[in-house]
Amino acid sequence: MESLSHYWSTVRTYYSDFESDIKSPNTEIYQHEMPGGQYSNLSQQAKSLGLGERFDEVKDMYRRVNFLFGDIVKVTPSSKVVGDMALYMVQNDLDEQSVITDGYKLDFPESVVSFFKGEIGQPVNGFNKDLQAVILKGQEALTARPGEYLEPVDFEKVRELLEEEQQGPVTEQDIISYVLYPKVYDNIFKLEINTETYRYLIRLHSSLECVMVKQ
Repeated sequence: MESLSHYWSTVRTYYSDFESDIKSPNTEIYQHEMPGGQYSNLSQQAKSLGLGERFDEVKDMYRRVNFLFGDIVKVTPSSKVVGDMALYMVQNDLDEQSVITDGYKLDFPESVVSFFKGEIGQPVNGFNKDLQAVILKGQEALTARPGEYLEPVDFEKVRELLEEEQQGPVTEQDIISYVLYPKVYDNIFKLEINTETYRYLIRLHSSLECVMVKQ
């Protein structure tokens, strides 16, 4: 255990930029109701959009968006919907009123459109109809459980597809992950392809091409 502790204490420094800035108990959770795992992710998203210095605004907007959406249950993926909309509104200096009055000319985040189409289910208190109309812009919303609209999945066909792409055997977890999150799975697979170089450096008689980015 001690050797593992030394190992991870070093690895952790590589990811220090992605750590949450929460160093002590924080009671503002009772206001924005943001899931703990989302806090650090949203902070990094804000920084990537140039909103790092406005993260307090993002957190307050998260609270406001939550109520705008009907005080929904916030857990993946619904919490991401609220977070995406909060970032979008702060970035574009929008408020609850301007979202509706100017919404016809706005391109809302994909996750928000999906939410109001009913693709992740129906909120307990239903949708804000005015907001839904503005966001969907004429697109038809689902009125039943999203799963009822899905075509059956041929898992063996998915297995064959992944084994061909990855040039090797795949697990049941790989197959299910791909079916649920195909884009995310593809991105992770591409990222893991070069993990060996990161861990062990370049092998003898091999080459590596990379682009240096100035921080």
